[in-house]
Amino acid sequence: MSNLRIHFSLNNQHYEVNLSKSDVQNQIKVLVGGVEYALLGKPEGVAFIKECFESLSSYSLENLEQAGKELKSKLWMEGARDISLSNGVRQTPLDIPQTVNSICSALEENYVYPEVAKKCSDYLQKQLKEGAYEPISDIKVFAQALTADLRLISEDKHMEVTLISQPEEPLVLPLTTPLEEVIDDFNRPVLINTVEFTPATNIGWMGREKGSLPYELQTGYLSQDNTIAYMDLTVFGVCKERDNTAEMKADVANRKQAYIDAVERMSDADTIIIDLRNNDGGDPFAVQLLCSLFVDEGRPLNRIESRTADGPKSQEFNTLSREELPKERRLLDKEIYVLIGPFTFSAAEEFSNNMKVLGRATFVGEPSAGAANPGGPFQINSDLAIFIPTGRAINPIQEGNWEGVGIIPEHMVPEREAFDQAVFLIQEKKHPL
Repeated sequence: MSNLRIHFSLNNQHYEVNLSKSDVQNQIKVLVGGVEYALLGKPEGVAFIKECFESLSSYSLENLEQAGKELKSKLWMEGARDISLSNGVRQTPLDIPQTVNSICSALEENYVYPEVAKKCSDYLQKQLKEGAYEPISDIKVFAQALTADLRLISEDKHMEVTLISQPEEPLVLPLTTPLEEVIDDFNRPVLINTVEFTPATNIGWMGREKGSLPYELQTGYLSQDNTIAYMDLTVFGVCKERDNTAEMKADVANRKQAYIDAVERMSDADTIIIDLRNNDGGDPFAVQLLCSLFVDEGRPLNRIESRTADGPKSQEFNTLSREELPKERRLLDKEIYVLIGPFTFSAAEEFSNNMKVLGRATFVGEPSAGAANPGGPFQINSDLAIFIPTGRAINPIQEGNWEGVGIIPEHMVPEREAFDQAVFLIQEKKHPL
């Protein structure tokens, strides 16, 4: 690696600093692996990077790749955020004004809260006018900066600018423990009679690629006596046909049957633990089905009020009727514990909120993400798209939702301890002192 590009935000300002080999005098430089690298960028950003480099150990400075790994952690500790390190130089310049203007138009035409969309647009235009995005040449960092600014004003965690295609491979320099290791550290149990469901295609996985998750649904028992069952659900896949293709129909039918079969397999248990700690949402019709498998017919779940080109639209969700889902397929008398945490997002929060409001489950772990407003992607240009919430979820009983607040568990423990705590609570209830 012959150069390094560093992007970060500090004190609400975005910076890009480039490291490249240079023999030019009177440049601010750092020495890595016996080679002098010039620091190029805004003076404040350069000074910050220089200071962080000087605090690294001699071992870290043996080569640029090792220095990058240590530098990323150092930047974080010194207060920088939205940190990205990559090598190479982007060949196609960013059209920053055009991108910002397109995002503003999409927001004002589609965001569920028009007054908030106007505030977001005004802020992006202010940032553009003040040159906040000028130091950025990396499209991924530009998307991150736009996302950070939009979430700052809207306080909406669904709002996100993403890449349609990645122009270059970024360096893999993890800041903290990789997500996969965090997930493995959730203390999932060893199960008996385990059954997993993974769809045959990507159709119903909400844009995810097959293989990006180990499975969609896993169930089993904790012991031979079958008194406690466990369900791990990683995504709420599509449970309502979105087109008339044979592939879509088969995918939806298979998933719905998998949910019903999974719950039926847990029917011997007295108590069921549902793990949503690594579930970032999905389809509201899947939420409706899973709620209906534990709640009798006709109970109010959620209402989604949307902004559309044809005007306001409202869609109500209740538990399925007995004609749609017979009573004998439902587990109405089982005690349920739901494990949640910061990675519990969107539709997973809706399921949690529905079950909590109906008094149907006990919650253990940490507060969920607090993302309630559904929507969809809007393409901005050939490189970028923005997810814009076009609707808001309203629980008919609460007449509100969990946006910005999350679902608050009755039993607050670190999410990696949630499973053990749930088992303790179940045992304590069965065998009180």
